Order: sequence, then C-alpha cells, then structure tokens
Amino acid sequence: MKSFIKSIIQWIKQHLTLLKIVFMCSVMFFVVNQLTSILHGMTWHKFEGLMMRQGATSVFLMIVVSFLAVMPMTLYDVGTTKALDVHLSKRSLFNDGWIINTINNLAGFGGVVGATLRMNSYGKGRESKKVVATVTKTALFMLTGLSMLSLVVLVVLLVNRQSPYFHYWIWLLGGSLFAPGLLIFIKLNQKKLFKEFTNRILGIFYTASFGQWLGAMIVFLFIGHQMDPDLNVLQIAPLFVSATLIGMITMVPGGMGTFDVLMILGLGAVHISREVAVVWILFYRLFYFILPFISGVMLLIHQAGYKINRSLDGLPKEFISKMAHLFVTIILYAAGIMMILVSTIPNLSNISRFITWLLPFSFNFFDQTVNMLIGLILIGLARGFYNKVKRAYGATIIVLAICIINTISTHISWKFIIFYLFVILCVYLARSECYRKQMTYSWNALLFDGTLFTLIFVFYGIIGYFVNSEKTNWAQTHFLLFPSEEVWFSGLTGLIVAALFILALYHYLSSDRTLGEAFDDKRYTTLIERYNDNYYHHMAYLGNMRQYYYQENDEDLVCLSFVMKANRCVVLGDPLGKGAAYLAAVEAFIDEADLYNYQVVFYGVSERFSLLLHHLGYDFMKIGEKGRYDGKPSMKEPAHSYLLSENEIREFLPQLEAISKAYEAEKRSLHYATAHYQKAFVQSSQVVVYEKEQRIIGYCTLSLPNENQHISLMYAHFLPEVTESEQKDFMNELLLLAAHCGWKLSFGMSPLVNVGISRHSFIEERLIRILYTYGEKTTDLEQEYQLLSPYVTTWYPVYLSYPHKQNFFFILLQIASLLLRGK
Repeated sequence: MKSFIKSIIQWIKQHLTLLKIVFMCSVMFFVVNQLTSILHGMTWHKFEGLMMRQGATSVFLMIVVSFLAVMPMTLYDVGTTKALDVHLSKRSLFNDGWIINTINNLAGFGGVVGATLRMNSYGKGRESKKVVATVTKTALFMLTGLSMLSLVVLVVLLVNRQSPYFHYWIWLLGGSLFAPGLLIFIKLNQKKLFKEFTNRILGIFYTASFGQWLGAMIVFLFIGHQMDPDLNVLQIAPLFVSATLIGMITMVPGGMGTFDVLMILGLGAVHISREVAVVWILFYRLFYFILPFISGVMLLIHQAGYKINRSLDGLPKEFISKMAHLFVTIILYAAGIMMILVSTIPNLSNISRFITWLLPFSFNFFDQTVNMLIGLILIGLARGFYNKVKRAYGATIIVLAICIINTISTHISWKFIIFYLFVILCVYLARSECYRKQMTYSWNALLFDGTLFTLIFVFYGIIGYFVNSEKTNWAQTHFLLFPSEEVWFSGLTGLIVAALFILALYHYLSSDRTLGEAFDDKRYTTLIERYNDNYYHHMAYLGNMRQYYYQENDEDLVCLSFVMKANRCVVLGDPLGKGAAYLAAVEAFIDEADLYNYQVVFYGVSERFSLLLHHLGYDFMKIGEKGRYDGKPSMKEPAHSYLLSENEIREFLPQLEAISKAYEAEKRSLHYATAHYQKAFVQSSQVVVYEKEQRIIGYCTLSLPNENQHISLMYAHFLPEVTESEQKDFMNELLLLAAHCGWKLSFGMSPLVNVGISRHSFIEERLIRILYTYGEKTTDLEQEYQLLSPYVTTWYPVYLSYPHKQNFFFILLQIASLLLRGK
C-alpha cells in the first residue's frame, strides 16, 4: 500500500505541469460554457438600461468606497519592509505599496506578480536569495484574511441555517482552516524558516489580508445596495466568500470567470436576474479592480518617468512641458479664431465639410456677442500663455473651464470630452513653463497680433459693407452666409467690448517693473576706478543707461550697462568688474530679465566674452572692429595739448561747451568718436585740450584709466575754423601724450568694418554688410575707419551676441540706430 501511494505521489510530481494545464483547461471550459449559457439568455435592452440608470453621485460613491477598500493592502508592504529591514519614507512606502497591490489585485496569478514587484522594489542592495525567500513567504499570508472571513461567515451561516447558500458551508469550513494552520506552521518553524517574522510582523500581515478581503466584500455588497436599496445584501456574503475561495484556487487573475459564473448562478437563487447580476459584477470589476489598477499603472509610469527624467538631467520633462505649452498656445489661438469666425459668419459650417468637422472642437456659447468676446480673450490669453506669464496661466484655466463646461453641458460627446481632457492635461503639464512675472511685447509678437487683429476688424468691416450697402443685392452675396444686419450689429458690439477686454487683459498681464537700476554715480565710480577697460563703461556717465549689479557678500563685483529696445535689453560692451564673476553675473542677469519677459542681447563685446556667452546658448557674429594704440613709452611731451586737472575742467567748462555746440551745429562729416556734449559727462572724464596761440580750439574727452592703464577716446570736438590738418595734428599729439603717460589708448569701434566680406560668411553677417554698403553715404563709416587707421596699431574684432534661434531680423532693426551711430 505504501509503495502504491509513493508511486502515485511520484507520478504526480513528474506530471505536475501537465496536471496544472488540464486543471486550468477544465476550469476555463466550465467558465466559457456557463458564460455562453448565461449571456445567451440575457435581455440586452434591460442590461443597457441598468448600466445607464446609476446616477453620478452613486458612481462617485462606488469609486470612493472601492479606493478606500484597496488601501489596507498597503500593509503587506509595511510588513515586508520590516521583515527585510528596509527603511523608506511613509510617502514612498505608500506609493510603492499602492502600485504593487493594485497591479497584483488585477493580474496577480496567485501573488506571483506582487512578489516579483516587491523583489524589484525592496531588494536593491540586499542578498537576492534572502529577498526572494522573504518575499515568497509573505505571499503565503494573502489568503489568511479570506480564511478568517470564511470563519466569520461560517459562524453566521450556522446560526442562520435557512440561508439559500447553506450548502457552501463545506467550502467555508475548508477555507477557515488555512489561517490557523499557517500560523501553527510558522510558530513551529519560526526559529529557522520564519525567523525574520516577529509577532508584530505576523500581526501586520494577518491584518492586511483580513482588511483586503473584508474591503472586497464591502465593495461588492455596497455596489449591490446602490443598485437596489431594498436588497438584503448581507445574505449574499456567504456566496461572495465561497465564490472568491473557489476563484482563488483556480489562480485566475482576480478569480475572473470562475467567480463570475458562480456569482451569477448563485444570485439567481435569491431571484436576482442575470442582467442585474452581470451589471453588479461589472461594476465590481471596474471599481475595485480596473480603476485602482489604472491608478497604480499611472503612478508607476510617473515614478519611472521621474527616474528617467532625473537620469537624463530633466530633459524629457522639459521637452514634454514645452510641447504641451506649444499645443495649448495653438489651441487657444485656433479656438479664439474659430469663435470669431463663427461670430463673423454664423453660417460658416455650410462652407465645407472640414469646417463642419473642426467647429465642434472650438467653443460655442450660442450668442454672437459672447462668442466674439470669448474669442478675442482666448487670443489675448494665447499671447500671454505663449510668453509664459504666470498670471496668464491662472486666467487661462478659468476661461477654459468656463468654455469646456458650457460646451459639454450643451452637447455631450465622448470624443469631445476626451479631447478636452487632453487639453486640460496639457495645461497641467505646461504649468512649469508659465513662470514670468509680466508680459512685454516684442516687435515680432506685436506684428503678428497687430496683423491678426487688423484682419479681424477689416474683414468684419467688409462684411458690414455688404450687409448694409443699399447697392448690394444681398441674395447675390450668399457666399458670405451672413443672415441679417441685426446679427452683424450684435457682432460689432461684441467686437468693441472684446477690444476693451483685450486692453484690460494686457494691462493685467503687464506691470510697471523696470529691469535694473538708474545710474548711481558713487556706486558706479567705485567699480570703474578699478576695472574700467571698455569704451562703453565710461559712456554710462551720460546717464541714459540702466545698470545691473551682481553682488557677493553684499559687495558689488560686476556691473552691466544696458538700454531697453522693446522687449530686449541691449547690454553695451563687456561687463565692468571682476572677470572671474562674469559668468555668474551674466547668468543672474539673464535669469532676472527672463523672469520679466525680456531678452538680453550683448552688443560690442569682445571675442573672449562672446565665447563665454556661447556656453549660455548664445550665437554671435562680427559687427565691426575696435582700434587701439599701443605705443612705446616716451619722455617727449606734446607741444600744443595737455591734460586738464579737475579744477581746470570746471574753469574751462563754458569754453568747452561753446566748442561742442559750434561743432555739433556744423555737423561735420569727419570726426573722431563723436558724441553729444553733456556737462556731467565732461566733468566725469579726463579732458585733453588742443591749444593754438593761447586759445583752446578743440578738446577730447577720455575715460578714466584702470589699473592696466587702458583708456578710451570718448569724443573729440573742434571749432568750425579748425582744419582737417590741425585735427590730425591734435590726434598725433594725443598719441604722444598717451605714450608719455603709458596709456593704451582705444579709439572705440568702427562699425560694420570687414563684416561679411567673404561669400562663406554667415547670412547674418552678409545682411550686416548690406546695411554697411547702402548706409555708407549717410554714415561715413568707411571714412571714419580710414581716418582712424593711421593711429591704430592693432584692430580687434567686435561681436554681437544674441540668444540662439531668436529672430535676427528684429534684433538687427532694434540695434540699427546703435550701429549707424557707431556706438
């Protein structure tokens, strides 16, 4: 007998896989056969009515109860981490537990999926064999709660023997033995096989399992109660537990199929129709399994995306955010234009099938004035949203919410609901893009929006002409598809009101914040006395530039001087200050400018600084050359020129002013680094006068020398009677004075010189060359270059640096005045 039993056991072990396949096929055959029979006898019209009968409140309560019922399963992960001695934050543990349990709940295959996910989540940095063994053993506890619930229901069933499900007592009895049997087995082997499972951990696992299955039963019974409040759902508890037990034995995910068939057949015993039973089970599957599963998968994707994004330095998130931002901008513009078209031509949908298909994706308020108003507001918000203004983001959400709710309430369509949900998702994903504090119009944006608004008004005016003209036969202008004059006047009212709203909206999105600070003589002089090395540094004393100071430990290290051109800050020359802090200063300035919707352009900068800007995403191009005289030191002094002291400058100031006014009035074509006279500027400069027969006939202003003895010629003015030969004599004496003082004298920049002369030059440089060629007669740039050439020992290239992929044409227009004036 013993040998026979051993041979049977051995045969079962050898053919275990085959037996599993046969068992699964038998179960699936039973399920398919029963489902076919059930579905064949159903009334589908009644089924559809039951599905649609549930109200929004009832469905919402089902979802809430189902999600709450899933939460106890996260205790499995609390116990697992304690057994593995893994320390996680409460938030991380809950997130991991929700992902693992919601996925395992739907596609568990007897806990195999859950065990695999837990090994992947909690096994990093630990011995793999130990992790596999511990996680595998935790899977044993998943049926203990169902066993405990079987015992509770068995007691209730024995008390109430009249239950139609009393014949399931044998299943409940068998199931109730699992929990105590497992506990006894663990206690007998706790010192070796289950040594990591303390009494506290065992309590956590038993509580988690009982909470899981009690929650599942509560969800099922709650759904039945919502469908039929008069139904005695408590008497169905034995059926639910028994069907779940049988379903879990099959190891089919969630007991699907087996559980369903047993429940449908069993519910018939209490006179519940097949249609009601199927809807009941479908709701149970949807709310307790599928929706939590979807939420777990989405959370898993979010976590995986976060890790991938972090490993790729945030580029995927930034790309998605930018694409969402672009999509929402396009949608706002498109929806606004479509609403205006509908208001302009109410019968627009009759023109083509494409417009008929496109119109529903816009918004419709069934009022021409409101459509016109909302349409223009959407276009205005599109500009603010495109400019990434923070205020525009909140306003966009409010307006889109109003439009979507109005549209859905008048025309319910799943196609449009899905589309609007996608739009809302894109708005959410683009939230990080809207960070700026104000909107500042650029020239290209002004051109685009101005053209769009002009076309709208002109087009509406043309339609008004056709509608109101007595000479026009309205029947012959059917191509306009406009119904009447009253409709046109209604739309005109909306257009005027909308225009006022647009102005108010742009005022709301803008602010009075001005970048940088006004000129501070004392603060600026402190830096320039130490670091001055640039023609533009001394130009700041003219007072028509703003300054940005970069500080460390409350000490000014770098100053950038700039002028405003529309939405662009044009920084003139290299920064003033400590070279080691240039990069940090420029980054800080660009960030602050971007925050207030300004773009920073650097004009007249050196080659070295252009390369530094290139690391910050800037393109650069040559715009001219800067001349400098590096003469050898000399003991010889000039005969007719000398440097004025501060007291002498104040004394001769009236004479110098008279010379400058006479010089500027004559507008002489040949000049040296010319600029307009300003009293404060002269007083802050070094002044060299040119004297003949004890009479000052000309003078020049020089910047203050820095510690490297770099100095710049700011401008030179002469009396009208001074000849060109005398001007050249003065320049030679100025060079002699520079050599005598040990100065390295810079003559500033000669704009557009040697720019774009090669056919291999950049297209931007060749455009600059056109400006130089056709502007030569009015600017004398070539003559100025030839005039300076005899005095220059070295020419250095000077560059324009501008943000990558920006509209160079508008940048060129905005700095054209600077180029032509030679600054």
